[in-house]
Amino acid sequence: MERVNQTLQSRLPVELRRTCITTLEQANQFLDGYIKKFNDQFALRLNSTKSVYEKQLTQSQINKALTIIENRKIDKGHSLQYHNLHYMIVTSTGADVYFKEGTEVMVIKCLDGKTYANINDKLYNILEIENWEEYSKNFDIIAELKKEKKKYIPPVDHPWRQNSWKLYSSSIRAHLYGTNN
Repeated sequence: MERVNQTLQSRLPVELRRTCITTLEQANQFLDGYIKKFNDQFALRLNSTKSVYEKQLTQSQINKALTIIENRKIDKGHSLQYHNLHYMIVTSTGADVYFKEGTEVMVIKCLDGKTYANINDKLYNILEIENWEEYSKNFDIIAELKKEKKKYIPPVDHPWRQNSWKLYSSSIRAHLYGTNN
């Protein structure tokens, strides 16, 4: 409103002088036509203004915006491990998708609890593997179980044990023979 008043204060006296208006009645008649001309020149049309407010996000957009993102890698079994569970990557129709071992995966946990995998900027669903095994009985050759290594105990005459052997033998002699040697 202040801008309109400044504009009118600077323009109106000039316009009144140009049209040779000297009385108050002539000025009121002039203003009826001048206001329409002024509004046509400076006013904004109501239809031309657009809303500056953003549209409210849908629930699915909110869920995807408020997420926890962690990076993982595909393992040997074409699956990924997330929070001590193993997951298989599937499409939205439920078909399995296989990726090379070591492929970078961005695991996205949404606000509503759903979990997705983003690989090469493509979003996939993930399903928990219930009976996950490190080796396949049908395809992998299971390595023989390694025998437990026997703990190494050095012999009595080993250089590291000589001092303790001397102490032990002298204590036995003292006990048996009653001497300190």
